[in-house]
Amino acid sequence: MRPETCRSIGEMLVAFDDGELPSADIARVEAHLANCSACRRELSALRRSLALARADWQAAPLRQQVVRPVVVQASRSRYSWGVAAAAAMLAVALIGGSWWLMHGSSASLIALRRDGQQGKGTSVEQPEAIATVDRLLNDEALAAQLSASAALLTAQAGAEEYGHSAYRYLARTFPNTSAGREAAALVLQAREK
Repeated sequence: MRPETCRSIGEMLVAFDDGELPSADIARVEAHLANCSACRRELSALRRSLALARADWQAAPLRQQVVRPVVVQASRSRYSWGVAAAAAMLAVALIGGSWWLMHGSSASLIALRRDGQQGKGTSVEQPEAIATVDRLLNDEALAAQLSASAALLTAQAGAEEYGHSAYRYLARTFPNTSAGREAAALVLQAREK
């Protein structure tokens, strides 16, 4: 057969197989198929493809039953990483805010009136004892915030190592705080496991 004839018949095969051709074109395609093995093979391949497509279409509800749980699990896992990222951002914000409070409040001196100066209006710089108490309170507050952030991270799937790292930092940096001592105990426990 001539290639242009096969090409024009090939363009009508889908409509032919679906029964959508006018009767004159049906007769023309049938006459051509009777004499052309290449077009018969093309029609056969088309019918197999359509049968597979129909089977795939009918299997769609089953595929949804299988695929949907996988998609839901994937979205949950993305949510977990989102929560971990939020916890990490919270930790950074708490550390930064605490650092600012600690250094900002330690740098500013409190003006005190001495009782012995009685109304002279003389201001003196913060005594060393008050500065020490201020530093200790700031350390306790910062250590408590870091401990809370570390606890959030260790509770989050996939972020446990970040939480353990925060506990190690806390134990090393704030050993004289209650949160630092608790962190040191947790680090020791983790090493023993």
